[in-house]
Amino acid sequence: MKIIYHLFILLYFYSAKLVGFFNKKAALFYKGRVNLFSKIESEISQIKPKGHKVIWIHSASVGEFEQARPIIENLRSSYSNLVIIVTFFSPSGYELRKNYNLADAVFYLPMDTYSNAKRFIHLISPDIAIFIKYEFWLNYLTVLKSNNIPTYVVSAIFRESQPFFKWWGGWYRSLLNKFDTIFVQDAHSKELLSAINYANVVICGDTRFDRVHKITNTDVEIKPIKDFVGESFCVVAGSTWSMDESLIYDGLSSDISQDRFKFIIASHEVGEARITEIISRFNLEYVRFSEIPDDYSKEKYPNIYNKIFNSKIFIIDTIGILSVAYRYGDIAYIGGGFGAGIHNILEAATYGLPVIFGPKYHKFNEAINLVNLNGAFSVDSSNALKVIVQKLINDKEFYNNSSQSCLDYVSKNIGATDIVVKSIKEIVG
Repeated sequence: MKIIYHLFILLYFYSAKLVGFFNKKAALFYKGRVNLFSKIESEISQIKPKGHKVIWIHSASVGEFEQARPIIENLRSSYSNLVIIVTFFSPSGYELRKNYNLADAVFYLPMDTYSNAKRFIHLISPDIAIFIKYEFWLNYLTVLKSNNIPTYVVSAIFRESQPFFKWWGGWYRSLLNKFDTIFVQDAHSKELLSAINYANVVICGDTRFDRVHKITNTDVEIKPIKDFVGESFCVVAGSTWSMDESLIYDGLSSDISQDRFKFIIASHEVGEARITEIISRFNLEYVRFSEIPDDYSKEKYPNIYNKIFNSKIFIIDTIGILSVAYRYGDIAYIGGGFGAGIHNILEAATYGLPVIFGPKYHKFNEAINLVNLNGAFSVDSSNALKVIVQKLINDKEFYNNSSQSCLDYVSKNIGATDIVVKSIKEIVG
């Protein structure tokens, strides 16, 4: 199995080089790892004050980093003697957060060969390693274990279908034994691990709840969106793909065209091709966030000013503001449910927005729970989308109950970050 694993790692890397001629993400994946160790050596030599503890936190991509952020923020505010190093596997995460100001350094994770793992860990010399949710890298875990470096996985969630729990999954189970503690989201995950005799498990919940709850308590305002929405009923569609947008157009286009109805859309990808596709599909008056000046007064920019107030669709064509934009909505539609799986629904639920998404949500506890609480609704057709949106618009009691279910659910699940940080405080010092 180890031989197959190592061949796969090498094949993945060199395949990215070839695919990179046709795919931007693959190109970034490969180029980001060319001369990577030179970059790491250069930066590490400048950021390790004597006596400081080094915390290494690894996230696969953007979504997992949202689970890491509350931990980083808590550690930063609680301890002064820390060096925090963040790594990403994917270009999506690295490119978005490579300048994250609470980390001392942000790197791509070198490919998981034994020599790379040994060299990387020697260079950064971590006192603690924290992996987020689903990161099980054989060689990194092996080197960390052999060097007696405390290693944790945080906000993990397990299902019976995973290889760890199959009769043939011994190799996968061996990876779990390299963690000192596994912090899981729910009791069911702990029960599954107990059944395979893994005992070092702590139920802490999902640190994303702490992240989204904190966002609601900030006073950040996005004035163009606030002005755009005004007193209208607004649906915010976040992290959408083409299939989601097609569903929304077929199901809600007649509603969007009404005077009292406005629509905010933030595609999962913000490249010009995607934005053009959205504009062409909906064919309604729109305004793009990127075209709005900081001072869009009626006197200075009358055309933009009028577009903001008169458009039916507000297109968020930049990264980083969607989580705040939800506060201006009444209903949220979250994309991804017709592909690999839904994106972050908690960013909307924390504001009390009833949440709608496609059928592929069963790998996400928060989605399952909110569906059961009538705070979230899964749809598989444009007609089903239209029916639930009309129900939420026209039945005030139904809407209020759904909204309150979302608010209560988030409120009851905050606190995971404190559990994690308290568990490692003796090492942090």
